[in-house]
Amino acid sequence: MIYTLKTTKAKRGVIAIKKKYQDIKAILNEELLKYENSNIEVVEVGNHYPSGWELDTVKNATGIKIPQFELTANYGVLVLNVSTLASIYNAIKFRRPLLERYFGLSGNGVNNYNFRARVGTKISDLVKVAGGYIDEEIPKVLVLGGPMMGSNTLSDDVVINQTTTSMIVFNNEEYFEEPCIHCAACVYSCPVKIQPVQIMNALKSGDVSGLEMLEVNKCIECGLCSYVCPSKIHLTEYMRQSKRFLREKGN
Repeated sequence: MIYTLKTTKAKRGVIAIKKKYQDIKAILNEELLKYENSNIEVVEVGNHYPSGWELDTVKNATGIKIPQFELTANYGVLVLNVSTLASIYNAIKFRRPLLERYFGLSGNGVNNYNFRARVGTKISDLVKVAGGYIDEEIPKVLVLGGPMMGSNTLSDDVVINQTTTSMIVFNNEEYFEEPCIHCAACVYSCPVKIQPVQIMNALKSGDVSGLEMLEVNKCIECGLCSYVCPSKIHLTEYMRQSKRFLREKGN
């Protein structure tokens, strides 16, 4: 972070950490004592999800409110995660390009394992190293990324790139979407205050103007609407489809 502050001529560095991680906060503060006049501080943010959403993190850690669709840099803020900072350090200190990244396998359908793997490594090879799939006779559901914002993939024949972080493997369980009961749980939980069911209905009817009016492009695909839905409706996927539909229509 010190290298980044010098490079960008930023006046202040902030490490945002959830309030519940007091032990990690103590370690970070102890480390910062080794660097006098670094202008870096550890700031607590909420334990809620999605507190890692960029705009939410910036608001809670710095007090700066940035509108959606605006670049944080236009408001004097540069947001970097731990992996990026580590890569910057390695590039400056050791002239080492980004050749490796951490990758995790988790879920009830695979042996859970964490790797530091070369970019370009096939995920299927990592599965073999981890001991293979559990209960191979049961069909698997593969999710690239986290449990809330990850996306399904049909095969593990995928290579790790600079942004791939993990794959979750679930043993497939059959369940079916039920009709919406109009409980509004998806609306109450949405961090960007859109209406997922109304957007889903507009998509099904091909209503372009309706999707624009309902501001589907504000969706950050956090997955909360799907998670809270008692009818098991894949609302997040409908949001993704709606945004693709608008792009195809040139809106």
